[in-house]
Amino acid sequence: MFDRISKFLESEYFNFVLWAPFVLATGMLFYFGLRNEPNIPHPSIFAALFAAIFAGVIKFRRKFNIIIYTILTSILLIGFGFMYANAYTRALNTTMLMRPARSIVVTGTVSELEYMSDRTKVWIKNAKTEKYPEMTMRITLADQDVAPKIGDVISVNSTLFAPSAPDAPGAFDFARWAYFNNMGAVGFANENIEIVSRDIHGFNYYLQSARNYAHKRIAPLGLTITGLVDALILGHNKALSLNDSEIIKAAGLSHILSISGLHMTLIGGWLFAFFFMLFKMVPIWTRRHPARTPAMILAWIGLLIYLLISGSRVATMRAFFMTSLGFLALMSYRSVFSLRILCLIFGLLLLINPHFILEAGFQMSLSAVIGLIYFFRNMKFRPTSESRIIRIFQNIWIFLKSAFLTSVIAGGFTMPFVAYHFHTIPLYGLLGNMICLPFFTFAIMPLALIGTILILITGWSYPLILMGHCYDIMVQIATWISNLPYATLHIPTIPGWTLMLFVFSVLILMLVKSKIKHIGWGMIAISVIGFLNHPKPILYSTPNSETLAVMTDSGHLRFNKPRSVDNPFVFESWASLNAQPYPEREMRRAFGSGFDGHKYSMNCLDGVCIYNTPKWSTGIVFKFVPLFRSIDELCYHPDLTFTISSFGVTSPKCWVRLITPNQIGLNPFVIYENGDVEIIYSNRIWHPNNRRIQNTNQMPAQSDQQHVDRTQTKSQGSH
Repeated sequence: MFDRISKFLESEYFNFVLWAPFVLATGMLFYFGLRNEPNIPHPSIFAALFAAIFAGVIKFRRKFNIIIYTILTSILLIGFGFMYANAYTRALNTTMLMRPARSIVVTGTVSELEYMSDRTKVWIKNAKTEKYPEMTMRITLADQDVAPKIGDVISVNSTLFAPSAPDAPGAFDFARWAYFNNMGAVGFANENIEIVSRDIHGFNYYLQSARNYAHKRIAPLGLTITGLVDALILGHNKALSLNDSEIIKAAGLSHILSISGLHMTLIGGWLFAFFFMLFKMVPIWTRRHPARTPAMILAWIGLLIYLLISGSRVATMRAFFMTSLGFLALMSYRSVFSLRILCLIFGLLLLINPHFILEAGFQMSLSAVIGLIYFFRNMKFRPTSESRIIRIFQNIWIFLKSAFLTSVIAGGFTMPFVAYHFHTIPLYGLLGNMICLPFFTFAIMPLALIGTILILITGWSYPLILMGHCYDIMVQIATWISNLPYATLHIPTIPGWTLMLFVFSVLILMLVKSKIKHIGWGMIAISVIGFLNHPKPILYSTPNSETLAVMTDSGHLRFNKPRSVDNPFVFESWASLNAQPYPEREMRRAFGSGFDGHKYSMNCLDGVCIYNTPKWSTGIVFKFVPLFRSIDELCYHPDLTFTISSFGVTSPKCWVRLITPNQIGLNPFVIYENGDVEIIYSNRIWHPNNRRIQNTNQMPAQSDQQHVDRTQTKSQGSH
């Protein structure tokens, strides 16, 4: 048995370096996946210790048995990833707002402007208020406000919110994203901003000012052209209108409007071709040196400028590093299609910021490039005929074939992550890419780049106007695709462990050489079965239980109010987790209005609604007096399993049956069809509630049960 394992590991030894960054990422995922923040003293010391031992094992690897060596290096990499992510998170120590604040004056320096289709968001560093410590804030300006300049010190009366924790299992953790992006609060301006003074200094000031200047020069050309340049050149992902974004998303074309490897490849290729042709025209140089070396250097400088101008986002950074190493490989006459180069970049980015492993753009760009390198590394796309006419047709066929394969491979490798993060799959994405991607590649993107340069230097705007017409044609095609039957497939919550198992299964199928790799198919089957058997909640609640959603017979959620003051995105979040389209405001009516089903029903009277399901029922109390007067009756009601209310009332007689902020704390919760209650605790360092508890040297109450089944609830409520 051990001999077989040893022989298998010896045969796979060459690919160990490919597995290393994924094993490292596993340790980081273990850290980010914990429910409670680990109390580990000095994690940086442990990370350094793991790294030193790992380096020693690598140096003396020939002294270890291959099985021991594999197990030991895997444990060390996982331990290092865990401790490094922990140490990095603590060292970041982003100051965050603890609770909402209304009508508070914020003063600080504008560090970045984020342009959207209908409004502007201002990033304010060193933001000062009367009550809270300095932090970085993102304020949405009023419609009539004129955007300030980078470096302006502004004062604005604002309403601020703490970045929200997940409001359901599998929901987006905005607080975590804000913590790792150094953002302590979000909000909106109540009044017009006031320019206090200017604060001009630093490289970032000049860089952001250049981006802002480009936006203002193009703004007179209209919202569509400005939004395109903002999205494709300046890196403002939400610059286009919501309607256009939804149409393009349904056609599977979202990736072309979010700067990533595609844009880096296009611009790098154009710059290289331009400078290569330029140096070819200088015989004095080409007689002694290859023209491609200086062409690659100048193209790399151009890509570096594009990286800075576009905002240096994760996918762009990954593409820039990949292209840089690709240029080095070409200059040293090595293969560009190297999984080793990609894994090196993968590990480097994780060391720069471990949180990258959780970001959708990072996961999708990495998976797409892995798939493309894996399938294209052994393919040869060269014309074989000596006839010039036949070679032209062969080149056309090669282009169409490579474009088709690129769309299929990239779409297939990114689809699991699209479904996991966005809960939708564009079924006609391949059709949209086959029709629109060449149009984008040879018309829209080059016109955007050339037009931006020309309008900044000469003021000539015709290329950008032509780009706008081309974009209108693409939107018409995307509209036709999005109107096809079942264009968008809505996906419910995908458990994290099933996605992780699926990813490792695909890696086994790709990287393992022996027949044992076929075990990956069984692992894929397990992950699919786990996803299909994952239950969906049928009742959702915000932390204060003021906003609720319940299941109807149609399978769609019904909400108790048209808007939520504390969390405006909760409707979109719950709807996507339930695999349904985003509900418009007119669809979010109060309980009791036209809600009568056979499986799920709701009856309301005098501030109390009774929600009935096949296995349990709950009383939802919206008024304080009915709850206060009838609490004992509701607790002992034979037909009610739970009683839910936003009012802070406690009853020791029915601890589990009564669900209020006083009972479970300010935590969102869901109830499943079988009666299980799951409370979503926020006990990580990036959650404001947990940080407030840590600051007061208190620990959250752990007596509340995260999962309470229906039988347990009835028995405890009867005592």
